[in-house]
Amino acid sequence: EDWSTKNILSMQFVGGHAIEDAENLPQKTRDKIACALIDLVLRELFEFGLMQTDPNFANYRYNPDEGKIILLDFGATRRIAPEISHNYRALLKAGLREDRDIMRELSLKIGFFAADTEARHQEKILDMMSLVFDEMNKADTFDFAATELSKRLQRKGMALAEQGYIPPPLPIDVLFVQRKFGGVFMLASKLRARVDLKTLFAG
Repeated sequence: EDWSTKNILSMQFVGGHAIEDAENLPQKTRDKIACALIDLVLRELFEFGLMQTDPNFANYRYNPDEGKIILLDFGATRRIAPEISHNYRALLKAGLREDRDIMRELSLKIGFFAADTEARHQEKILDMMSLVFDEMNKADTFDFAATELSKRLQRKGMALAEQGYIPPPLPIDVLFVQRKFGGVFMLASKLRARVDLKTLFAG
């Protein structure tokens, strides 16, 4: 603090490697990194109410000597409204127990589709969500390397667009949360991690 002024912010240098370089580390280490990052996302959403919403790989570093993940760039940090956290928590629980009626209700509240969205399009969106939860429920450990989930979702999304579905604009906070989910999923896939998602979600 004594090195900083109103115009100068002094920072500490923290050594580390690009997070994606960790893909060459042992499986156990890659699993640990991915687990920690997913746990952080859940805590940001459900505990802190504050989320760094830019999951660019460049915002993560890894120090293999200390076994520490380094987080950079908090300029994209946003407060998450309690209502959004509540709806996501309820959606997660409903999805894991395959309660489609509650999933529909919460998808409407969150903004994944609108009240006037055609019923057939609502069903397709719920099918895509169920696909994600089905993958999570298949085994105790979710294997990000083995899953074809992203490709299957992409195919279903393209089919939905070909049917003429135009999604309503997502609330900005929901858009940022979804971006964070997608980015962390991509990073865990890059690391070919295996993570016990159900235990993390249960916490």
